[in-house]
Amino acid sequence: MQEDLKLQGYRASTARKYLTYARKFVAQFRRCPKTMGEDEIRAFLLYLLEEERVSPSTLATYVAALRFLYGVTLQRPEVAVLIPYPKVPHTLPDILSAEEVMAVLDALGSVRHRAVVTTMYAAGLRISAGVLAQAWRYR
Repeated sequence: MQEDLKLQGYRASTARKYLTYARKFVAQFRRCPKTMGEDEIRAFLLYLLEEERVSPSTLATYVAALRFLYGVTLQRPEVAVLIPYPKVPHTLPDILSAEEVMAVLDALGSVRHRAVVTTMYAAGLRISAGVLAQAWRYR
């Protein structure tokens, strides 16, 4: 599976997570994944939901890892397509009121900082974009 992840061009962090999740699946049943199928996968996913109470996004990563294991590594796509993805709720970010925005801008001492933050806010940029811009400035 590790070689398949490399050949498919997965990032190292994703590959580590997929391998960890696949190992956990195998450890749960103490059997070779070649001998397991849909019933074991469903039981494992239910265990994660009910016993370990993993979040929907974590469960989706488990599903992706198991789909990769069965679809690519074990070449059993008929098992992989039967693994359902959970619904992951999409949350919207908190939006500041006009008073809260003014309080943040008033707290900035420098005119330059206030101009940068005002521009970032107006353009809808994240704070990391402003930090990156400042880092390039001091190179």
